[in-house]
Amino acid sequence: QLRARENLIPVPGPGGETIWMPGIVPKLSLTPGRVTSAGPATPGAHNEEIYCGRLGLSREDLAALARKGVI
Repeated sequence: QLRARENLIPVPGPGGETIWMPGIVPKLSLTPGRVTSAGPATPGAHNEEIYCGRLGLSREDLAALARKGVI
């Protein structure tokens, strides 16, 4: 029943395998949403892009956070 209601959906994994993930809830008719990937294969793969590119931290600040175990 979870699959029939699309509460569990197949998504391509980072290695090409299929991963079953939670679907979009609630389902809205005008903006239904979608899941396009399972995310990066390595946790933290986008840290520099997010922390430095979007949040404005320097690479030194990012390295300090990593050394302290914050991220």
